Amino acid sequence: MSFDKESGVITLVDEYDFSELPTSVTERFVSFEMPTVEDGRITIGECDASVILYDKESLSVSIASVDYSGPLAKPMSAYTIDLTVKKPSNKFTLNFEIR
Repeated sequence: MSFDKESGVITLVDEYDFSELPTSVTERFVSFEMPTVEDGRITIGECDASVILYDKESLSVSIASVDYSGPLAKPMSAYTIDLTVKKPSNKFTLNFEIR
């Protein structure tokens, strides 16, 4: 992971090296605001407050709402953002930019 102070961009690089072919690989992000997905970009918050850029050719995305009890048992929701590798192999790298 690296952070560019000038641009405010976080670059996340995950390298995988499996001894056997994996059946599936999923990267998960969690947000307290509902994300929207469009053309290789996940936007979280109003006015593009946070944006996750990903390779739409190699990853599929799914969003789910998860309910839980917050402080003082207040009902709250969070959103899971699952990015699943379409064709897993023994060795590959995933890159994400968070702006």
